[in-house]
Amino acid sequence: MTTITPATPLIPPAIPAPARARTADAGGGLAPADLVRILKQRIFLILFIWMVVTALGVGVTAYVERYYPQYSTEAFAEVESLAPPNPDDPVFGRTGGAYTTRDMELVLLNQSFLARSPKVISSTLQDPLVRRTSWFREADEATKKDSTLSLNELYKNAVNVSPVKKSSLLQFQASTANPQDAPILVNRTINWYIDAANQLSKDAYRNEVDELSQRIRAIEDRKKDLYQKRESHLAKYPDLTQKLAGQRTTADDDVSFYNALKNDYATQVLNFKAQWEMLAQTSTQGLRVNDAIVAAAEQSPIVVQYRDQLAQLEQARNNLLSRFLPQHRVVREYDYTIADMRERLEVARTDVQRQLLLQQIEDAKLQYTTAVQTLARLQDLYDDALARQADQQEKLKQYNEMTVEYDSANLQYDLLTQKLNQLNAVINRRQTVRIAQIGDAPVPKKLSRPDWVVWMTLAVFLGLGAGVGLALLLEFVDQSVRTPRDVLRHGELPVLGVIPDVEDDEVEVARIETATLDVPHSIIAEAFRNMRTNLFLAAPAEQQSVLLVTSPGPEEGKTTIAVNLACAIAMSGRRVLLVDANFRRPTLRQFFPDSRAEGMSNVLVGHAKLTDLAAPTSVAGLDVLTTGPVPPNPAELLSGGYLRNMIAEARAAYDQIIIDGPPVLLVSDSLVLAGACDGVIMVCRFRKTSRGTLQRARTQLERINAHILGAALNAIQTTRGGYFREQYRAFYDYRTEEAPPEPGTLPPPQGGPPTLEKE
Repeated sequence: MTTITPATPLIPPAIPAPARARTADAGGGLAPADLVRILKQRIFLILFIWMVVTALGVGVTAYVERYYPQYSTEAFAEVESLAPPNPDDPVFGRTGGAYTTRDMELVLLNQSFLARSPKVISSTLQDPLVRRTSWFREADEATKKDSTLSLNELYKNAVNVSPVKKSSLLQFQASTANPQDAPILVNRTINWYIDAANQLSKDAYRNEVDELSQRIRAIEDRKKDLYQKRESHLAKYPDLTQKLAGQRTTADDDVSFYNALKNDYATQVLNFKAQWEMLAQTSTQGLRVNDAIVAAAEQSPIVVQYRDQLAQLEQARNNLLSRFLPQHRVVREYDYTIADMRERLEVARTDVQRQLLLQQIEDAKLQYTTAVQTLARLQDLYDDALARQADQQEKLKQYNEMTVEYDSANLQYDLLTQKLNQLNAVINRRQTVRIAQIGDAPVPKKLSRPDWVVWMTLAVFLGLGAGVGLALLLEFVDQSVRTPRDVLRHGELPVLGVIPDVEDDEVEVARIETATLDVPHSIIAEAFRNMRTNLFLAAPAEQQSVLLVTSPGPEEGKTTIAVNLACAIAMSGRRVLLVDANFRRPTLRQFFPDSRAEGMSNVLVGHAKLTDLAAPTSVAGLDVLTTGPVPPNPAELLSGGYLRNMIAEARAAYDQIIIDGPPVLLVSDSLVLAGACDGVIMVCRFRKTSRGTLQRARTQLERINAHILGAALNAIQTTRGGYFREQYRAFYDYRTEEAPPEPGTLPPPQGGPPTLEKE
């Protein structure tokens, strides 16, 4: 048994693509790792924005403190009740006691509007103490300079009144440039607010007194009329005296007697009717009998006779079972006889039950009819007694209504008179509402605006948020492929290799296309060797014999990948053929000048054989086949049968065939080549290949059922937070003890794919 033991790679291994059932859309969200990468890459931009916004915050705060300072103070007024100090007076109803939470919220809201009403504001602005403040002088001057301004509006901007939630308090808050003015505005506003609330309450009470006086006079006249009408009614109907004394009349006794008897018969009628309907319905739906009918049917002579005969037959069969088996002819004859007897018994039983059921239905119908007739006679007697009782009740009702009206008018008169006396007492009081100020507003000792802690905290977080937001915005705006995760997420392709940018390597690389040959100990060369290893492990050897290297668009490094990958595979001991199939822009002869001018086009038209035109190179095991003369119709030439013949000939002569093809989205040549190859390697260039073009290229290849082995991310830069930044230093530090070979020298042949060790 053998195992592959490659060296520990410094380049990220191949990232497998997600299953198609879990395909991520192009607009997938950011993973935590992506967020960390973005922050690291844009850290200097974030810090710059953060410092700029923070500095602006410092400047704005200092400017406001210098030219527009604010000193704030506050005081509270407790709104205990809008009723007078005596809450037990019934005239005030619910307002005299404790408010519910909902009522208190409404009261406080209304009182806050009153405190900011034009009447309170006007009284406060006319207050001598307020007029002596510097705030009033500045506001007065401002209104003279600007006619659109008014003292009332400036006052509303300076003084705020708001309810305190879940309490009975009103908060009065004032902000002024002079710390001595704020408490004066607050205290005088509360004083004039309480005065307005008292005056408003007294005005309401005076209006109510006038209304009550008119109602009392009207009720007094109505009392006299009701008393005279009641006495006349009692004199007209002397029999009302007996009813008023609580004695029962003959009509009352008759009603009670016939009503009880009627109710009893009504219950019987319902029971008889229900019993009859149930039995009748049972007979129409089939034979469904109750237990009584079943028991009666069992006592029928015919049923008893059949039951006794059945018992005798069963006893005789049991005696036979002691002599014969159950399958014996004699036993089976008894079985037939018993079954026939059982059937007769059931028929007889059913007939008897049906006869009993029909008789029961007739009896129930007769009971129901008799009860209905009796109930009708009782109803007539009851109606007559009820009419006599109703006449007496109507007379009594009229008398009681007169009495109730008189008592109600008398009670209403007493209550209104009492309430009138209480209202007069309230009006004479100095304070008609229970509203009090809780302490005077103190003189503020520190600025309320600007608050350096709050403003600077806001500036710091705002700057940090702006920096991070701008970094994320730049990330979303940039739709290019930048990381292997982008290839995996948006292209849905595994990443076979990640090739660093030549400018970032510490070792000078003169030509990236032949970096594997020129600087074999560089990290770029190591990246191609790592890609070779990932490719070997991506699929069985027979499924990746012929590979097409292509890209979505031009100048994305597919030729660089194809040449270096071919060299790396040849160095592993395989025989490799590198084919230049890009008839639109052939380039392989630039890197292999010893190759022949004739090439693939000559083979495809049948003028030469592959073995005659494939030219060896300085790399052992690597042959190159150029494009040859450029044909006028490359796609039609590739579509002929000679392409498959050429590939079949190459399979016989080489272990690996790598074809450098044109871009997928520009010409159709790559689609023709992909259909003839075992697999396709898609090349993406860092910050050049867009996510959309990568997706479209993959889609086109999938439509022709091409097997895409994976993608290679080319020319990736060592940006902050990006790939290779830490690996560069680690890679070269790890090799400091080794003497690097001279540029241009080749490593000795490896003798095959990655080292094989016997277990």
